[in-house]
Amino acid sequence: MITTLERPPLSDRLRVYGSRVKDARVLEGLRAGSVAEALQIGATRYSRLEAAGTSSPVSREELAALSDVLHFDEDYFLSPTVTVVERTGLCFRAKKSMTRLQEDQIGAWARLCGELVHTVLAGSGDSIKMLLPQLDPRTSPQLAALTVRDAIGLTVDGPIAQLTRSLERAGVYIFSAEFAAEAAARHDAVSLWVGEAKQHPIVMVRASDSWERTRMSLAHEVGHLVLHRYSKPEDAEDAAFAFAGEFLMPSQQIEKEWPSHATLESLLPMKLKWGVSLSALIEQGHRLGLLTVERRRSLYKQLSARRQYPSGRTWREQEPGFDQREVEKPLLITRLIERAYAGNISIETLRRMISSWPARYVSPLIEGQFRPPAGHINSSENVTSIFARTG
Repeated sequence: MITTLERPPLSDRLRVYGSRVKDARVLEGLRAGSVAEALQIGATRYSRLEAAGTSSPVSREELAALSDVLHFDEDYFLSPTVTVVERTGLCFRAKKSMTRLQEDQIGAWARLCGELVHTVLAGSGDSIKMLLPQLDPRTSPQLAALTVRDAIGLTVDGPIAQLTRSLERAGVYIFSAEFAAEAAARHDAVSLWVGEAKQHPIVMVRASDSWERTRMSLAHEVGHLVLHRYSKPEDAEDAAFAFAGEFLMPSQQIEKEWPSHATLESLLPMKLKWGVSLSALIEQGHRLGLLTVERRRSLYKQLSARRQYPSGRTWREQEPGFDQREVEKPLLITRLIERAYAGNISIETLRRMISSWPARYVSPLIEGQFRPPAGHINSSENVTSIFARTG
């Protein structure tokens, strides 16, 4: 452990990056004071180490201690940050009770996702055309939703069969994993733009067994991407929800199909057709003036009162139709990796390519992608799935 605060000799000096140190700490769920104590250095010096805008000098012994305490490879701390993620540039659905540490964890995961996208694109040479339009921030959520549908090649009034595939074809990089070290950090999804010109859109979706929740989270984050690319107003969450409702349930068609007397049973066929939850339909119906406040409240009470058989879960917890679709999984990143590196890539190789991030953080990003059948090989490109290579 570190036993001196003296500046290391010039010949024995290495430089570590403060953002790397902080990301490692927050991902491990540690407090700065605890890390400083474990390193046997003063809290002030440790704070300066994390806050350094570029890099800070450390001795070889100090670097080894950092690696030991934070459980990250030494090479990770010596690597400059590839993806700049500003706190104000992150948009996410989350509980108001989220702590600062939990929010910092989201930022660290976002930097990892951005770094993976950057590395894979640089290695593959593929150029995925980004189709999301750049909209005036004053554009209404409803108009924005229809504009995005048209821009990415969807009809303006039909159900979106595979939302994840449609977004990936439009150049959106999607990751599905448990983006938190603490189980209490119940955020649903995160979106951000990365790259020097903010040209690559990324959506991080919290792993879920609910296809309804996953699709709504994706649509919500697309709303943030197109409406809040450069600034996030106070009503950003309301606007993103309104965008998602119109994007998944175009008002013109919903108004045509809305039952004369809306009940949970009469809304169920619409739920399955449009690929949304009953709750989302209720909200869209209320937003369009098809449900009164009283009727909306009554339908929510029924969702909370009715129970699934034989699980006993309420319809609010698990709606009917939960087993009628598979949870959508992304696949663009693994396709790019496999195409670029063929059968000569593994998680270990991949993690070393992206500044030696630990496998325990890289693996969930790959495992959250669509998993092909065991032994699957793309014969047209002679590409072996990365899932088959874990060493």
